Amino acid sequence: MKKIIKTSETKQFSVPVGKFHSGDYFKCMNCEYTVRMLVLGNTATCSKCGGRMVRI
Repeated sequence: MKKIIKTSETKQFSVPVGKFHSGDYFKCMNCEYTVRMLVLGNTATCSKCGGRMVRI
């Protein structure tokens, strides 16, 4: 697993890089387009075809 090391004035901390949760990834039911976006509910509107997207 890759890590990004960040340093502030008082502390040094590492931030792991990778896919941890599929919480913000959505897939369209019509055109199979997958995108990551911030939505409050479990469904969104596809920007390509206007169809319904569900959280994966």
